[in-house]
Amino acid sequence: MKDIYEKRWEYIKSDPEGARALLLLLKHGKGSPNDFDTMVDRIIESRTGKKKVGEEK
Repeated sequence: MKDIYEKRWEYIKSDPEGARALLLLLKHGKGSPNDFDTMVDRIIESRTGKKKVGEEK
């Protein structure tokens, strides 16, 4: 079974615009790892309507 990071990575790969936003955040050194996780969750929510990875609709 995949862990939450593997699932997040799958969503990031499927959303080039979201991935670009995350890379810009990292490039500029702003935010903490929690901010990164929050942004990934927001991208996933916007694409799937789910609040968190693995959550049922």
